[in-house]
Order: sequence, then structure tokens, then C-alpha cells
Amino acid sequence: AGLEGFQEEFVTFDSRLKEVYLYNSGSTAWTFVNFVFENCILYFNGNLTLTSCTFRGINGIRLPNTKTLTIANSVGQGQVVYNDDIATVTITGTQCRDIAGVAVAGLGIS
Repeated sequence: AGLEGFQEEFVTFDSRLKEVYLYNSGSTAWTFVNFVFENCILYFNGNLTLTSCTFRGINGIRLPNTKTLTIANSVGQGQVVYNDDIATVTITGTQCRDIAGVAVAGLGIS
């Protein structure tokens, strides 16, 4: 299930998402705060900010090459992979175990 029609762009409540594919084709910027992502795929057409999130398992992020990805104060023993052609990637504060950019072809998110 995608986020089509979902009106909140700034999601601030604590939540745990496990094995979920989040997709939004709109160009809206999204911010997630205090979320736990476990084996999730985040595929957005706008900028994406993840603040104080926990990552478990393997999580994939895909954004257009003109957008911005910001990950601040992440934790957890999981991995985050993102397409390495994103225009701006900013990773600050604490980090989960492994955050890495990979070529779009190797990301496997379409």
C-alpha cells in the first residue's frame, strides 16, 4: 500500500514499521521522527528527512537524483542503503550500524 492521499507530510509520533513498502509519487517533502524501520523500502518523489529513527534489518531508500536525503541521529544495528545519485545527502549525529549509497541499478527498488 502506498501513501497516496495521505495528508500528513510531517509524521512525529512514534511508530514501528516492519517489512513495509512506502511509496509516494507526489513531490511533497516528508519528515519522519522517532520511527523504527525494519526491512522497509522508502520510495519518495520528494525530499526525505529521517530524525531520531531506529533502523533494523535492511532498509532501502530511493529518491530522485534532484532531491535531498537527511538522516539525523539514527541508531540501531540495521543497514540503510540509498541510491547514490541523490543530489544532496546529509548524515549527522549518531548513526546506525551501516549507511551506504549504491548505484540505482544495484538498489533493486523500482
